[in-house]
Amino acid sequence: MSGHGEPTPGRISALLREPMTWVALAALILIVAATAGLAVELYASTSVPMTMNSR
Repeated sequence: MSGHGEPTPGRISALLREPMTWVALAALILIVAATAGLAVELYASTSVPMTMNSR
């Protein structure tokens, strides 16, 4: 009885030989990096304490 749980090491190495796997991984890394950069930028712009208008 073979389950569909964990992939076998041969299946993983075959998957790593596929070019689309690397394209998908590169796209995922770019999306994560862009999201992290945007999050840092938003945090930096909103973490400055509000100051009262001196006028």
